[in-house]
Amino acid sequence: MARPREFDTEEALAAITDMFWKKGYHGASMQDLMAATGLKKGSLYAAFGDKRRMYHAALARYDQQQISHAVALMSEPGPGPKRLERLFKTALDGARADGDARGCFLCNAAADQAPTDAATAEALRKSAGRLEAAIAEALADTAYGAGEARRRGKARELLALYFGFRTLARMGLPAASLEEAVGSALAGLA
Repeated sequence: MARPREFDTEEALAAITDMFWKKGYHGASMQDLMAATGLKKGSLYAAFGDKRRMYHAALARYDQQQISHAVALMSEPGPGPKRLERLFKTALDGARADGDARGCFLCNAAADQAPTDAATAEALRKSAGRLEAAIAEALADTAYGAGEARRRGKARELLALYFGFRTLARMGLPAASLEEAVGSALAGLA
């Protein structure tokens, strides 16, 4: 009979996510993951599977928390431009307040694993698609609201800005420069 787990799998997954987010798939060794979680290799494998499965679980957790939070921000009441501004401001405030130089886990994974791992690429497309759809919905009451193709095109542009913005934050670009870029992009929406 198997022994019951003596650790919180959600806490362990949070530590795994953080480690992959900081170091990437290849940069995060099993020793790093064991140190971050305080668990032995056998316990990690029993709970999550091999390292690749841990990585995919971390991406799913990121989607459930970070992307779902961003989508929720876009669904709050108010005019579309304000909801979009809130999305970018929240990301910038988080990077400032926490000194968070990790950037966006999806952006990191896109460069690190998507070219060689089809499952990672598919997970990233789904997450980005969810965010793009929320942005498109927020654009409904803007100058881009008329015409589905026009609104989708602007949503993709803003999605690219959002991911680029998160990447530049990771590179250490000053917050004032990021705010200026976002302000310019959102200025023509009303």
